[in-house]
Amino acid sequence: MRFGRWDTFEELGRGGQGIVYLALDTQKVDVEGKILPTIRRTVQELGQIRSFEDTQKSGLQFLQAIEKYLARRNPENCGALKVLHDEVRNTPRARARFEREVSALSSRDHLHIVKLLESDVPSGWFVTEYFPLGSLEKHTDLFRGRALEALLALRPLVAGVATLHAEGISHR
Repeated sequence: MRFGRWDTFEELGRGGQGIVYLALDTQKVDVEGKILPTIRRTVQELGQIRSFEDTQKSGLQFLQAIEKYLARRNPENCGALKVLHDEVRNTPRARARFEREVSALSSRDHLHIVKLLESDVPSGWFVTEYFPLGSLEKHTDLFRGRALEALLALRPLVAGVATLHAEGISHR
């Protein structure tokens, strides 16, 4: 699915409010418009009998296009795109909560609060930075039995949440 310049290609999670996808920034990596056509063209060119120089040039173009295709999973080229469920987007209370969430993200510049990259509030979606290690839920066993280490590891998260709470913003 396409949302503005963002092309989703993997579901990261879902909840009561919406679905979060891994999304590719097509301004950084244009798979459909530039990369795949280059791959198709160079594969056809490589099958033709031509000079060594031409074959070498086509081969290099092919390898560069493959490298760009693989780079689409680079976190620098991706974002976490949250899309509200239709029934949520049409509920005034949930819509207001979503607007507050976007507002909170767009007005904060804190090391431990994810940055908002783009949003379309009327359409019910926004994109934040993507962190490939996933959610806290995926790491619940990491510090089992090591409470002090767990508390130290969670300190940055607590600092980010405390900043939001000090400004009157809370999240369930």
